[in-house]
Amino acid sequence: MKHIGYKPIRIAVLLVMAAVLLVSGVAAASEFAPWSTQTVDSGGKVGQYSSVALDASGNPAISYYDQTYGDLKYASWEGTAWVITTVDASKRSSGGWSYWGWGNSWDHDAAYQKWYHGTEKVGEHSSLAFDSSGRPRISYYDESKGDLKYAAWDGSQWIITTVDGNNYRKGTQRGCNWDGDQGKYQTRSVNVGEYSSLAFDSSDNPRISYYDKTNGDLKYASWDGTKWVITTVDASKKENPQKSSFWGWGWGNDHDSDYSRYYHGTGKVGEYSSLALDSSGNPRISYYDETNKDLKYASWDGTRWVITTVDSAGSVGAYSSLGLDAMDSPRISYYDATRGNLKFAAWNRASTTWETETVDSSKKVGTFTSLVLDTLGNPSISYYDQKNKDLKYTAGTGHAPVIIPTVTGIAPVNGSVVGGTEVTITGTRFTGTTAVTFDGTAATEFTVVSDTSITVIAPAHAAGSVDVVVTTPRGSATGTFTYETEVIPTPTVTGITPETGPVSGGTEVTITGTKFTGTTAVTFDGTAATEFTVVSDTSITATTPAHAAGSVDIVVTTPGGSATGTYTYEVTVIPAPTVTGIDPSSGLAGADLAGVSITGTNFVSGTTPTVRLEKSGEDNIEATGVTVNSPTQITCNFQLTPYKSTVPGKWDVVVQNADGQSGSLRAAFTITNPPPTVTSIEPSSGQNGTVIDVIRVTGTNFGFGANPKIWLAKAGEANIPASDTQIFGTTELKFRLNIPASAPAGQWDLWIESQDGQTGAYLGMFTITYQKPSERSWVWSTDGWEGWTTTSAWTPTTSTDTIYGPVVEGGHGVYGTAVSTERRAGSTQSTVTKTFTAAPGEQWSTMTFNGLLSASEYPAGRSLAITVNGQDVYSATAGSDSSINGQEFTITRTFEPANTVTVAITGKQGTRLAVGSYTLQFNSLTLS
Repeated sequence: MKHIGYKPIRIAVLLVMAAVLLVSGVAAASEFAPWSTQTVDSGGKVGQYSSVALDASGNPAISYYDQTYGDLKYASWEGTAWVITTVDASKRSSGGWSYWGWGNSWDHDAAYQKWYHGTEKVGEHSSLAFDSSGRPRISYYDESKGDLKYAAWDGSQWIITTVDGNNYRKGTQRGCNWDGDQGKYQTRSVNVGEYSSLAFDSSDNPRISYYDKTNGDLKYASWDGTKWVITTVDASKKENPQKSSFWGWGWGNDHDSDYSRYYHGTGKVGEYSSLALDSSGNPRISYYDETNKDLKYASWDGTRWVITTVDSAGSVGAYSSLGLDAMDSPRISYYDATRGNLKFAAWNRASTTWETETVDSSKKVGTFTSLVLDTLGNPSISYYDQKNKDLKYTAGTGHAPVIIPTVTGIAPVNGSVVGGTEVTITGTRFTGTTAVTFDGTAATEFTVVSDTSITVIAPAHAAGSVDVVVTTPRGSATGTFTYETEVIPTPTVTGITPETGPVSGGTEVTITGTKFTGTTAVTFDGTAATEFTVVSDTSITATTPAHAAGSVDIVVTTPGGSATGTYTYEVTVIPAPTVTGIDPSSGLAGADLAGVSITGTNFVSGTTPTVRLEKSGEDNIEATGVTVNSPTQITCNFQLTPYKSTVPGKWDVVVQNADGQSGSLRAAFTITNPPPTVTSIEPSSGQNGTVIDVIRVTGTNFGFGANPKIWLAKAGEANIPASDTQIFGTTELKFRLNIPASAPAGQWDLWIESQDGQTGAYLGMFTITYQKPSERSWVWSTDGWEGWTTTSAWTPTTSTDTIYGPVVEGGHGVYGTAVSTERRAGSTQSTVTKTFTAAPGEQWSTMTFNGLLSASEYPAGRSLAITVNGQDVYSATAGSDSSINGQEFTITRTFEPANTVTVAITGKQGTRLAVGSYTLQFNSLTLS
């Protein structure tokens, strides 16, 4: 699974593998199975306020409180180890690393900085859930501010917002409560958020139950898309009655009586709340009634909260965690403070009672529980071991209820003994139905429409009432269906269309009449129709069998009797066939073509015509496997003649019926020779400006005695044609290549085109090389400036300062300007240029220049540029490249390979010269 957070801490899983004896509450011990336990995190005081959830892959994830540092943490199982991250950290008092939290449009919390090792607390009372996209969301309590907070992972960071408390809308809270807050704003200091529990509705909107410590009430917050709507679920019994009262309702196995709760009292209800949404999206909440020391359960029925007591055996109900099974029946894990045990409660739908059991009785275990149910309804629980200060995890099996189907209705309740009645079965738990039977006989067909509805077709059966049994993997349910004897009406035939047809048969006839449903046979003078279809109760289509000429009876037989019509067979003159098309319309010589479709008219069904390809002067190619599919279509196979004996080109398609009449489509099919292929060439390279004899090229389909066209090709370059081609059979040839001196080096493609226009290529199979040029060096100490052209410019142009050089001094070429003091505000530029030519067939591609630019106290205005054949290969400003400011430097650059190379070296000096002259020293230039 994907790990969420900033710096994952990998902690190996410690397998405890401890067998835990289960002590049953109301239910028998045999209904429960053992639990297996492991330790997740033991790094300090960790594990309080844990919340467990399963991701889309069924792997557990847990949010919990790190008491050592006062932080909210998150652990996710990656398959072999738990990955642990920090979600929100307490505000630190000094030093260490920093962390930032973010707010969003819900309350626009400003980012605040938190420092390592502080005394504040965030992360208690956490609740973890995954949204539909698989991203974790956590509600939790910020003790430092007295707020209920909400953290959402957006894929890269945790987004943290305030739901209720002092910092909600800057101290102003709007509630939609039954205690008189509706439609009003209250500004007050509140302490809310303990014992939060998070769930998501079908639209991924969060829902949170939590404890209002200020008023001692159980509260419920729901996000409506733009704001949090907050209501009171259960209020503590108040002192000092006031007029602003409201009532709660009790029901279930303890029949709590109605009691009045008043504003601002001292009792407490709502601690340790746990929220779940049922299949209809209605909230269900388990929580602790501290006043009475009971575990309680509240459910919203659409108009009100219905509250019942789950367990009152001692001080029970703290740290409750709620889950709903597939039938929306509640399951609750919780702490028995009287005995120091972890307990589990389940609602028994059959007996309408709560059943409880003890999960872990090793003492001081079971606080901070979190429960999740798998797809079968089996529980997994994370909880805190106070004695060892460890986070523990346990999984139970055998706790899923046995869900058997029920049948509540059959419609219709009766049908014909001949079967065929469509029956709708209503009930429950039909998902996964494997069989539906009528008195042990399988339904003709059945469809599970939904978990509460099945449609079936009743099979035939003798008259009387029978059991209809629906079977699922978890059991079966039975209903009753009655078969009745009925008078089946006799059919009638009122029309035959067409009334006549050929003696060869194959005519599709439409029979109209009445009571055709259930037709068992259609005959023509006692011979069964080739095929027939009951289109409706008043229409049948049938295909005529072959018969001698004359009128015959058509008899339609049903369970209610038979009806007769008349049909006339006629001797018909079949016209000559025509050919209108062939698919495919081409093929390679030697190929096997199967399933060739020929279209036309007047093909005779039931016969085998002759089908062939014809070409003047060539042997016919006869088709095999000829089948007449209809008067307008034939399918067949062709074995095209082998490559060596095939004359490519257009061939006629001919169809000849058994009566000798024929039709053809001229030039409808094209036979082509296969394209040539190239597999090797020898030699596979050559130098430009040379003639290469290619002594051997191998491949296939080069032709028969007719020399193919051969050439080398390269993108953007002229083709290099081959000459003196010789062919040997169809698999080998040789030729000559005259490679121009201008041909660039690199990989070239070899192309071969046979005489019939088929081409084949061997990409990049031939390499053209060029001879490495000899190195050319120009050294100014020995070669001077001969052949170099110079240009210079001085700004302003009216300056009387003189150009210095080009000269050779001290064994170096020197070029620059003598600058008078009054002209130092101007600028100068000088360029030297020379063209070098390599030997024929040789090219240069690298230039190396060594020189020296005179020093200056104002280097930023000094620059050097070098071009080769107009291509900029180097440029630098002395201010940004100290290596050319008063220091000897060497520059090496590559350029496009060329036989003739023109080098231009330009030096430039801007304003504010600090020396009496600007010079560029030339030592050596090398081309290679």
